[in-house]
Amino acid sequence: NPIIYNNVFENIKTRAVWLFNTSSITRLNLISTDPNYQTADGIFLEAFNNNYYPIIDSNYIETRSEGIRKSFGATPLIKNNTIIMKYASAGIFLSTSDSTKIFNNLILVDSIAAVEGIVNYGVTFLELDNNYLSGKYLLSGMLIDGYDKVRNNVIVNAETGVEVDGTQNLIFKYNNLWNNNINY
Repeated sequence: NPIIYNNVFENIKTRAVWLFNTSSITRLNLISTDPNYQTADGIFLEAFNNNYYPIIDSNYIETRSEGIRKSFGATPLIKNNTIIMKYASAGIFLSTSDSTKIFNNLILVDSIAAVEGIVNYGVTFLELDNNYLSGKYLLSGMLIDGYDKVRNNVIVNAETGVEVDGTQNLIFKYNNLWNNNINY
């Protein structure tokens, strides 16, 4: 499996890193998207099935779109990343797969506003642990689902700290939400 390590991607107009059907490691990269393009993703993941386990680790991403976008398939581990959102739609956007783990990420809004910090639109079993989200999120810091495990996260200064779409079997504990207009 390939290793994408210690690169600088500047003024990206589409995607800095596009991972398809791979269990690669993407680590210690500096990524900045072109400030004139609102559709440029930092890291984009997709796979035909859930049998790929990419690791996205310790990257620094500045974006006007999505810092890390997981489309269909793949079962990634996303950890230790710093994502700076500049009028961006999502720090981490997740679409359909059986599971994803997101640990120890720092997601900050560095503009008047951004839309959402971490968004789950179809990961069945999502684990969110020890993430820090701060800034003016217009919708929510986190959009989560039933069956998610959400522990030890901090969300501050959002319109809504956490929005939950279904609570069946949700584990939500030891999170710190403050200075949001609505915490839950």
